Amino acid sequence: MKTTKYLLSALCLAALAAGCTKDNAMRTSSSVEGLRISVTAATPSTRTALHEDGLTVLWEEGDQLLLISNTSENTYPLTLDKASLSEDSRQADFVASQAIPEGEYYLASSNASTSFTSSRTIMFNYGDKVDMGDFEITATDATKNTHEGGLKTMALLSDKFTVSADDTEISTSLKHYSTLLEFPILLTSNTTGADVTLNSVTISSSDNVFNSKLAVVSLYGGGSKIQDLSVIFSDAPVLPVGEPYKVYMAALTSGTLDLGSNELTITVSTSAGDYTFTKPGKALEAGYRYTLGDLNIAARPNLITNEAEWNQAIAEGKTPLTLGADVELTASATLPTYDVTVTGDYTLTINVEGRTAPLSWNGWNGKFVASDHGRAKIDSKLTLTGGANLAVKNGYLYLTELEVGDGSELSGVGGRLVISYALTVASGASATIASSLVASCYILNEDGATLTVDGKLFYDAGNSPSSPNIMYDSQLPYSNFDNWYTKNGADLIGESGSEYNVWGTGNGSESAFGTAILGYNPTTPETTTVVAGKACKMFSTYIGGLGNKFAAGNVYLGKLTGISGFTGAKMTFGIPSEGRLPVAVTGYYNYQPGTIDYINNEKKTGGTDSMDLYIALATKQYSVDTNDDTSYPGGSASDLANDPNIVAYGRLTSSETTDGYSPFYIELTYKDSNFIPSGDLYLLITATSSKGGAQFTGSTSSVLYLDELNLEF
Repeated sequence: MKTTKYLLSALCLAALAAGCTKDNAMRTSSSVEGLRISVTAATPSTRTALHEDGLTVLWEEGDQLLLISNTSENTYPLTLDKASLSEDSRQADFVASQAIPEGEYYLASSNASTSFTSSRTIMFNYGDKVDMGDFEITATDATKNTHEGGLKTMALLSDKFTVSADDTEISTSLKHYSTLLEFPILLTSNTTGADVTLNSVTISSSDNVFNSKLAVVSLYGGGSKIQDLSVIFSDAPVLPVGEPYKVYMAALTSGTLDLGSNELTITVSTSAGDYTFTKPGKALEAGYRYTLGDLNIAARPNLITNEAEWNQAIAEGKTPLTLGADVELTASATLPTYDVTVTGDYTLTINVEGRTAPLSWNGWNGKFVASDHGRAKIDSKLTLTGGANLAVKNGYLYLTELEVGDGSELSGVGGRLVISYALTVASGASATIASSLVASCYILNEDGATLTVDGKLFYDAGNSPSSPNIMYDSQLPYSNFDNWYTKNGADLIGESGSEYNVWGTGNGSESAFGTAILGYNPTTPETTTVVAGKACKMFSTYIGGLGNKFAAGNVYLGKLTGISGFTGAKMTFGIPSEGRLPVAVTGYYNYQPGTIDYINNEKKTGGTDSMDLYIALATKQYSVDTNDDTSYPGGSASDLANDPNIVAYGRLTSSETTDGYSPFYIELTYKDSNFIPSGDLYLLITATSSKGGAQFTGSTSSVLYLDELNLEF
């Protein structure tokens, strides 16, 4: 089934009531039960079958007509009685399913809408909608809305007649108030290497000759005009080679639509390009079909050898695009917004340097922390066929969907490929991800195909290929913060005795004491202020007694290992990355900052406190001593960018109060655009309610909630 959208003109038919009964009188009159109207199309009356330039209605099961009161706003649907359908389908009975008040009526095609003020107005909309202000109609069945003789391609209206209780069976004929244009699109040849689909057909004139879509034209003349009419295919049909594909377009007219003095231009828009034809004008009569022939198309490859040719092809909506040479697209190139196929045994390189496409999703209104890399985003499907290759250069390329064919290679030149939906290898094809590229997708489809991964591939669902370079579901344990347990008075994340307990806090650990031994748990499970399940609540506080220290609530990948002196703690920051090379960390945070009331552990007032959340990849684990702020990643200044042991990082620091939970997306900057760092790597994630907590600075009123943490690949 195809769906066709018509951008068509509308004709306002004003039928002035003469000798009408008043509306209140009609409401008090009798009603007719089981009204049956026998209907034929009378104009052109000489036609008994479809003809080269004639038009006869062919009734079909499911057709409806609209009974329109001449003296009120009331309308009533009448449905075709299948048993009454004549052998030639030109006559049928239409039956009302409800009682019809006596009075004067018109009968119209069901694509009519109506209004009533001092006179009756009827509007034709060419679809199942009856919105007088909406003339872009999407029909649900193109086979019944475009074929010759189909009801919904026509504007049909009867003369005024009377319904009375004395006569429950009425015969009437319908007159045509439209002419039908037939466009036989003939694809004579196709050497593009892909199906050619039809996007739209437009007929236009240098003058305003077609009746406007505005309701301003009446049976008595007048009204405005427009230059063109179009049929747009939302679900583009494939054009067969050697067989005409017929498109039908209705043009509204109350008699003759005079196009005789105007040259007409027909534009046929296809996936292989736009084709233009010129035809002489003629006078078009209502109720007739006119064929505009010789619309022949020879589809040839859209050859692309440079960026300028690429930009031109994308501007014209063309696909497939055939590479005639290696082509590199710079920041000035136009990226497609529609599904496009690239073919040819060459490489398409997308250089994202200089691009800063924002990442956003429908309904997403959160905090996006961008990396230092270039970033391009294509919200459509890219298909590689005929040995075409794709290279990503100088940053992140975000794709919605990618399908690769036989012989295609994906590679990187300081680039990273992120596919938000599916990576598909065509059935029977063999494709490669080169050692220079890290790629990721949500769904991996490779049934009946071979994908060789020399680089890295991360995915969440789909096939389960066996390769050390392919990683499935690489999330961190307990990162939704739903699992907590207690040991020696300390609130801990995970499950008692689990080997997957990777989250540490200052509260303590299974093997070491922390602030909990002094009766303080600045990091606790939260069951009320949550996104789902439980959340991690961090609050800043002053620990009195033996501690006498300002302490910020925190959570980190690592472990509390012991006590430092009388008031400090020792921790290990970082866990083995186990091959994880994330693009970003995402989740939800809720921050309620206070005014700083401790500075360097002294009771002093400062500005508004700030939360801090960062992710990093490092070449070592960090042995942190809270009494020595130089032992933290980035040193006392927490400068991750200039720490030689940090190879990638991303950070969110904010003093803003959130309105409940806010989503965040923290993108990683990989130093020197090296997306595949060598050697053993360690993953660091740290969050705290007071960024200056390492210097015993912050607000005892600050609270940070963290929930549903995820790594993005």
